[in-house]
Amino acid sequence: MTRPIVERKNFTTKEVDAQLGGEDEFKSADKTKIQCPNNDCNGMEAIYYSVQIRSADEPETHFYKVS
Repeated sequence: MTRPIVERKNFTTKEVDAQLGGEDEFKSADKTKIQCPNNDCNGMEAIYYSVQIRSADEPETHFYKVS
C-alpha cells in the first residue's frame, strides 16, 4: 500500500421504543407482600416483573418497585 484508504459514512440513528421505564413500566406487573428495606418507607407491597435478558442458561432478571 502506498497510501491509506479512508471511507467516510454518515449513519442515521433510528427512533427506538423504550423497553423499560416510563409511566406504564409496571402496568401489568404482578404483586407480592414484602416490606420495603428502606427504613423511611412504609411500603408493604411490591410490584414486579421478570425479563430474560441474558442467555437461556442464566436466570431471569427481576424488577421490583414498592407500591
